[in-house]
Amino acid sequence: MNNLIKIEHSGQRVLTTEQLAQVYGCEAKQLLQNFNNNAARFTEGRHYFKLDGDALREFKGSISSSKLSNNLKFVPNLILWTRRGVSRHCKMLGTDQAWEMFDELEETYFNQKELPKLSVNPMRRNGKRS
Repeated sequence: MNNLIKIEHSGQRVLTTEQLAQVYGCEAKQLLQNFNNNAARFTEGRHYFKLDGDALREFKGSISSSKLSNNLKFVPNLILWTRRGVSRHCKMLGTDQAWEMFDELEETYFNQKELPKLSVNPMRRNGKRS
């Protein structure tokens, strides 16, 4: 779990299908089959991001210095799972390992406390008191 490469997309921490399969102890193929069989239960932008074309090239360029890029070099599209999507997969798999690892992901991987936060005074907006 600690060796997961942390990646973000659209301001959210995400996991690739390969990373999620590794954590949940299953095959990526099984996750994709679950996704395809339950497509109506997933919303793009909420549960996952599907990247292809220019968006995928831009994403690959943004992670070119990481170990992750070698695995992604030739993929024609990529699904990135948000915390909500990861949760849906946990429910579909229903294994003890998936539930245990989802708890761990929530507490560590998706916990973004270590990221710098902007200090904003909630009483002031645009220089004025609310």
